Order: sequence, then structure tokens, then C-alpha cells
Amino acid sequence: EGEEGSDVDGPTELLPKLEVMGQVVPQLRFLCVEEEDWFLRLHVTLAGEMSGVVGALNQCFGADRVGPQVRALQQLEKAIEVLVRVHYTAGIGQPIGADVPQVRPALLMQRMHRFLPHVKELGLSPHILRATRVYCATGIDQPCLLHLFGVEKDDNALGRYREWQHGTGSELPRPHREYLESCLDSPSMRSLVQRAVGAHKLTVQELARLELAHNSCIDMVLRLFNRRIELVRTMFGDDMLREEFESERASLIDARLRLLVERREGLTETPLEGVLSVGDPLGAPAG
Repeated sequence: EGEEGSDVDGPTELLPKLEVMGQVVPQLRFLCVEEEDWFLRLHVTLAGEMSGVVGALNQCFGADRVGPQVRALQQLEKAIEVLVRVHYTAGIGQPIGADVPQVRPALLMQRMHRFLPHVKELGLSPHILRATRVYCATGIDQPCLLHLFGVEKDDNALGRYREWQHGTGSELPRPHREYLESCLDSPSMRSLVQRAVGAHKLTVQELARLELAHNSCIDMVLRLFNRRIELVRTMFGDDMLREEFESERASLIDARLRLLVERREGLTETPLEGVLSVGDPLGAPAG
């Protein structure tokens, strides 16, 4: 059985993890080229390590006090960092001269593109759709993380593809779609923090802890998304999804909290000096 407190059912020791990534061998091969094995190894390992992200997301969405929220965000940051390291191990984002797998990612798409189904209702060209599939190939982690930090959906290739993923006609397993819906139905961490600031009087120390944990986690999400666009560009060229990614990157940067700066500049509508303690619920009146 799974470990106590784990969010994954079944024997967790059988999950593909970063430490044994090199031992992941596909049982079924379609193209029979090393690039196919490399791509599958990368994403199977990411799926195995996603259990840590899911556990941290559950803690984030379930936390209603300052202390647990800070700890949940710190746990999430560490879990996302593991996903970043999986990309590095696959050679994505590594500097020139580093010891990386000797593969040609562009060759994979040259061989595979004719077998990928086109989704006409998305209104995307086949080339853009293929690149979007690769960027979003990790599944539900991206929309869950974007929602957690209050990032609005873009009406571009990435936004439309993720919206299609939510539907019953997508390729996502039903339990994944149901979990995604449960996340999207929960208030974002950003909204909870802003509600606490607007309705209560947080101390400077509590503001600093929340802001640091929140913004550090966003920085780690940016590192992860940077690895995804680097993967896309190794397969499709440097200009692929440039505008879409820059828009998403800007939205994530805008989602960073600036509570201490606003306090210093006197821009907040409600004075922030006060007595809400780390143990007080974020949604309860200050005593």
C-alpha cells in the first residue's frame, strides 16, 4: 500500500522518480528511435514526481491560516523544483558542454507529426497545435498552478488548449479532469491573501512571510515553465509560441505580491498594522 499520508494509491516505490529516471524503459515503442524513449522517459518521470505537487496543492487549497499557508507554499516550491530538476536531467536548460542525453528533439517531431490528431475546434494551425501539445504535455499541473496564483486565462493557443483539456473530449483521464475541476472550484491563494489584507490587520512580519513564500513559489513556477518552452524550441525552433509564452510569463510576474511595497507607499486602502496572529484563520475577524 501507499505510504501513510501519501496522495497516491498503490506502491509508491514503483513510481518513476528522478533518482531512477535513467532506468525508465518504454514497454511499447511507436517510432523506435532514441528520441521517442527520451521524450517518454522525461514525461513518465514528471508524472511520477507530480505526486509531490498534488500533495502540496492540496495543502495550499486547504489552508486557511497564515502559518499553514506559508508551509504549504514552501512545500509546493520544493515539489516544483523536483520537476525542474527532471528537465535538467533530460538535458533541457543545461549549459553547453554539460553531460546531457545525446538526442535530437527536432527529429522526434519530424517523425511523429503525421500521427498526431488535429483538433479543428481550437482554431489553431497544425504546427502551433503540435507545439502547444508539447508545452502542455505534463497534463493538469499547469492550469492548477496558474489558478492557485490567480493568473487569468489567456485567449491564445495555450489558454484554448488547456480549456479543451478540461472537456470530456480531451485526452486527459477522467480522474485528472475531476481533480482539475476541484482545484478550479477552490479560491486561489492570491485571493485568500488579498482578502486577509483587505479585511484584517496583518503584522509586518506576517506580511513578509506570506509574500516571500508566495513570490518564491511563483519564481519556481517560472523556472518550470521556462524549461517547457525550451523543450518546445528544441523541437520546433526558437520563435515557436514566443508571444504566447511571453504573455504567460508576464501574467505570472504580475501575480507576484507587493504587499510590503504597497504598505510602505501607503497605497493600500486599509492600514495593515494590527494583531492577526499566525494561528488566526484568514477569513475570521481580527480580535
